[in-house]
Amino acid sequence: LQKEFVQFRPVSPILSNDPFSVQIGLKEGVEPKQKYEILELKTNELGIPYWKAVGKVKTSKKLSIWDNRQGAEKQLDSDGNEVPPFTIFSGGKKAVPGMNYIRLIK
Repeated sequence: LQKEFVQFRPVSPILSNDPFSVQIGLKEGVEPKQKYEILELKTNELGIPYWKAVGKVKTSKKLSIWDNRQGAEKQLDSDGNEVPPFTIFSGGKKAVPGMNYIRLIK
């Protein structure tokens, strides 16, 4: 449903922009080389909030995607260290952590 309808697409806050990371993973349907838009919450003249796209990012095909599914085992990197609980994206250097969000682009 989330690929067909915008209402079902998850919106997640940005944790950091160096590297660009978001606490989103396989449970939300993240796949390699997917494109996401960077959103900013705005209000119109009537005070109604809406999302405004201010940039784009995509998942890295080299770095792993966080496996946050229920019952998933902890992932380890090549050195045996635990993989951090977020997914790293490429792009989005001008995004502000805590102020901007991401959402899947169809």
